[in-house]
Amino acid sequence: MVKFIYIICIRIGVIQLHSNERNSNHIILILFNYLLDIKIDSKQICKEAGVDYSLFQDKNGELTIQQEEEIWHHAIEKSGSESFGLNLGRNFHGYAQGHFLTTLLSNSPNIDVVFKNIESFHDLLHGNKKLDINFSSNDDTSTFKINYYTNNSIVGRHFVEAFLSGINALVKHLLQSNLTPERINFIHSRPDDISPHQETFNTPIYFHQPANELIYSNNVLSKTVLMSDKELFSILKKHTRTLINNRNINNAWTVKVLELLEGPIIQEEKSLVKISKILAVSPRKLQGKLRSEGQTFSKLKDKVRKDMAIDYLENTKKDISLIAGILGFSEQSSFSKSFKQWTGLSPNQYRNKSNL
Repeated sequence: MVKFIYIICIRIGVIQLHSNERNSNHIILILFNYLLDIKIDSKQICKEAGVDYSLFQDKNGELTIQQEEEIWHHAIEKSGSESFGLNLGRNFHGYAQGHFLTTLLSNSPNIDVVFKNIESFHDLLHGNKKLDINFSSNDDTSTFKINYYTNNSIVGRHFVEAFLSGINALVKHLLQSNLTPERINFIHSRPDDISPHQETFNTPIYFHQPANELIYSNNVLSKTVLMSDKELFSILKKHTRTLINNRNINNAWTVKVLELLEGPIIQEEKSLVKISKILAVSPRKLQGKLRSEGQTFSKLKDKVRKDMAIDYLENTKKDISLIAGILGFSEQSSFSKSFKQWTGLSPNQYRNKSNL
């Protein structure tokens, strides 16, 4: 079977899907709310998909990737709608009402923080085994990108459309306005009828593109979330960190590697070979352990480097060349290239923006 890859990241890596890897069932519970609205029996969908409905009695339960995709596939097929994903996304914030992440987003101070929180904490809603989200900015625009890896092109299309439609609707809801993106890009081919897409986004839409992207003008980022509560947001943000840490208890190898990458050992020692030696396993075994937790060594190392770089640029006056050296880059140009891939800005542009 051809592996269809719905990609939205600048850096593309090969991710092998394992049918026994697990994701949170929260996204399926939200899907069930939508099915209730369109009068489709979620218990029957589970039966047709070969999934025990009692799994959803535990709000912290998990599904295998195969189970999740079977439910999506049968739900889409049962609806008979080419606009399944778009329609789900239009009221996603309503179907997800009460979920911790939507409460956090609703109390974020502005849209910039909303987007960054989605990027950082989306796995509380879905799990991070096959979904990657990247938010970046350049001088004029800000872009939301999504990586969704699946063997099912129908599920892939509708999941991506639901996600981007959901972000579009969330921004309008939080700002209580009809603000629209500058442009929408989809990887999949143009459907015969794109009027539902035009009605949903009301902006130029392009199909068969290199990436799935929702692109906004940068002036959107500073817009205030009208119903946000500053004190509640502070409490929620702290609790979010607790939830993330609790999830990481089950990702023991990821935690061990992150602790070493973030720790005091010098950058030259932070290679896969050196970290493996410290953990008393072979590099191949360590990579396998990380893959079983939905991670790779290079992805974790990039995350730590990005976080450290942002901290240095925002909170110190160190020269860019010095920061590059601290982070283990042999050349400042290599660091600048990587940083632009991570954030959409050069280190100097990011520092100047953060000082405004």
